Amino acid sequence: SSSMRSLMRDVAVVTILIAAFLHEATAQFSVDKAMAQISGRDVKQADKWALSQKSSFDASKAAIAKLTEHVERHPQDVSSYIKLGVELQKFSTRVRSNGMIQMDALRAYNQALKLGVEEKALATGQGSKLETLYHNMGVLHYSMGNTADALTSFDKLLATAESPKLRGEGLQYRGEVYTHAGKFALAMADYRAAVAVDTRNAGAWYRLVRLLKEHPTCEEDLTIKR
Repeated sequence: SSSMRSLMRDVAVVTILIAAFLHEATAQFSVDKAMAQISGRDVKQADKWALSQKSSFDASKAAIAKLTEHVERHPQDVSSYIKLGVELQKFSTRVRSNGMIQMDALRAYNQALKLGVEEKALATGQGSKLETLYHNMGVLHYSMGNTADALTSFDKLLATAESPKLRGEGLQYRGEVYTHAGKFALAMADYRAAVAVDTRNAGAWYRLVRLLKEHPTCEEDLTIKR
């Protein structure tokens, strides 16, 4: 289909960008090593860090290339599109100009949706796949400023997630989206719900207290019990 060809074309471009970035990163590691020598820092530690980073980049590149080849040969393999999206999303957190890679991760996730991942997961009792999918799509949309799409993804996550930790994360992220949109009362409700289902969610506690401090009139004060 045209959407599948578009996905394959875009992913091919991403793999080229990854290769270019790895080359750039390797060059940067050489600069870091030289600067370490000049400043008298521990060059061995700098070398060790550079090698570990390059190894991580190489592993991501290999995983993306392997999954890209797999979905080209098996275009109906829903789980592989999700795995490809996850790998692209993970890699996007490591690069400076990550907008295009984030878009390709979303395209991979959307392809899984088009292939009926929701219906298949519900029919086979594999709801955890949907939880991961909705969570990751929500995070991507939020980081890219797509407020409406982020809310849709987090709403779907909260409708399916069962674990307290994942529900807490979903509520926290949705609260952040509401905060960004200026809907402070809705954000407050989500932060409260997040710490209620997962009392160890430090991010939700922090955002709740900050919201109370910055917008004290949107709800009554909260007493935090340690």
